[in-house]
Amino acid sequence: MRLLRAFSLAVACACAIALAICLVEPRMVGVQHLASGREGPVAMPWTFEEAGTGHRLALDVHTSWLTPRRWTFYPDDGLRAVRIDGRDVPLGRVRAAALGDFVVGFTLDLSEWLPDGDHRLELILDNGGGPGGVVIRPLLGWRWMVIAAGFVPWVLLLSAWFRLRRAQIVILVAALAPLCGYLVATAWNVRAHDVPGDGRHVAYVTFLAEHLALPRPDAGWTFYHPPLYYVLGASTWRATQWLGRPALEGLQLLSLSLWLVFLAASAGALRLTLHRSPRSLAVATVALAFWPAGIMNAVSVGNDSTLYAAAAVATWFLHRWWRSGRRAHLMGMAAFVALALLAKSNALVLVVAASALVALRLWRRARWRSARAWAAPRMAALVMLGGLLASFATRIYYYLHGDIANWMIGNIQKLPAALRVPLTPLTFVPLDLRAFVRSPWVDPFDDATGRANFWNYLLRSSLSGEFYFGETVQRVVCWTWGVLLLGLMALILRPRHSLRWTASSAWRDAPWLVLAVLWLASLAALRVEAPYACSNDFRYILPILVPFLIACARAGVVAHVLMSGIALGTVVLVASL
Repeated sequence: MRLLRAFSLAVACACAIALAICLVEPRMVGVQHLASGREGPVAMPWTFEEAGTGHRLALDVHTSWLTPRRWTFYPDDGLRAVRIDGRDVPLGRVRAAALGDFVVGFTLDLSEWLPDGDHRLELILDNGGGPGGVVIRPLLGWRWMVIAAGFVPWVLLLSAWFRLRRAQIVILVAALAPLCGYLVATAWNVRAHDVPGDGRHVAYVTFLAEHLALPRPDAGWTFYHPPLYYVLGASTWRATQWLGRPALEGLQLLSLSLWLVFLAASAGALRLTLHRSPRSLAVATVALAFWPAGIMNAVSVGNDSTLYAAAAVATWFLHRWWRSGRRAHLMGMAAFVALALLAKSNALVLVVAASALVALRLWRRARWRSARAWAAPRMAALVMLGGLLASFATRIYYYLHGDIANWMIGNIQKLPAALRVPLTPLTFVPLDLRAFVRSPWVDPFDDATGRANFWNYLLRSSLSGEFYFGETVQRVVCWTWGVLLLGLMALILRPRHSLRWTASSAWRDAPWLVLAVLWLASLAALRVEAPYACSNDFRYILPILVPFLIACARAGVVAHVLMSGIALGTVVLVASL
């Protein structure tokens, strides 16, 4: 009954989010007329595989006072005309190259052509070969507030599930402002780890949505990954198309929903650890919710979001089990570790951490020989083993048959040579401080940004990812983040603080110590196994964020000021986009 009630509430929250999107995103129902004569209904985004000129898309669009009037078009590979209700929209001011730019696209102000009501939008497109089509993205602007309001019930429900304090709930609701502001300012292919047409995350999602079957792991760039995210993505894809809304934006909303699970579960774990100091708990929650790389990754299309959510819930259960020893908490941890493995193989860290902590607890309580003490851990191990086998079975099968070169990283042979970095002791120790201070971000292809140094890449990409920001205020913010992070590292690593913290709370905080060490070790091992710059970028660093913030929160008032400064910088950067 409890699970049914939880599911019903989750569905109600999903309906609230869908309602918010339906209010600000115009419904688009289209019919294509290809040059070959083939025609039929299509959903957005419009894609096809036919070369030729004069392909036409006709869209029925309904607009209201909430509908944006500035729209961005991403055509592939040549847009010839835009017509609304039979009238041509002038394209003379659009750069010729932009008419075929699928990455940057171009923006039109359609206020004159789109009064409230029903309209017929027609696009004429040429395609020289390969995939063709167009993505249309209304620029929502201030309407992020409507979307944020739609997410409030989801935040409140998650807060109840993870038993957050009132101050933490207020912080997470406030975090919806930069999260939704970044969402409406950032297209799915901007500051992202996906590109169209080469078998990456979107291609995996669309394959599953269209064929209702898993692809071969060697058929696309990301097709070797476990399927959990892509099953959720395919369901979201079909739901948004049924609603007549852009499916790519639907995937961004899915990522944001999962990121809020990560935030709420992690905030719950912070509460369990920092409950004796309300100020430290509040500052740590602010830093978590407004962490810059987290904001940037929250709306990215990819399976990292599913890993974060499942891993955070597993960690929350792990910490509760460590304190209470209850079987239900141990089984909850095992179930979400299994889900994390079905999201991404990086979750192996959780299996090792859980196994080590169970062994440590049994050893300390001298219960090695008790059959009853092993009953719950044995069942938890079977659940995690099931997730492990389901995650790796397909890859191992194709690896043994010689179809993929690596059973862990299926696309390792396809990574560009320009991403390779040296593999020497000097690339791990020490931090390349000069490059860290001089460059406000890290570029996976530019040695001058310190990409070859393990710690430089880890720390810098944990702030601004691997992304470039061109405005002066954005450069200043990114550079300031680096200085503040160095200050935090100096505070938590000073011997007096680190030794006192470890001695006083080593057993109580054993889950955090074990997880932090193992997540870092996994990054170093991945860098050794695959010596590419992207092997330890911010996507794999974010699970370490919670233990890091706990250490910072315990480092005193100065650390609290530095953490708050990073959060403030995030607000400034998002406002400048």
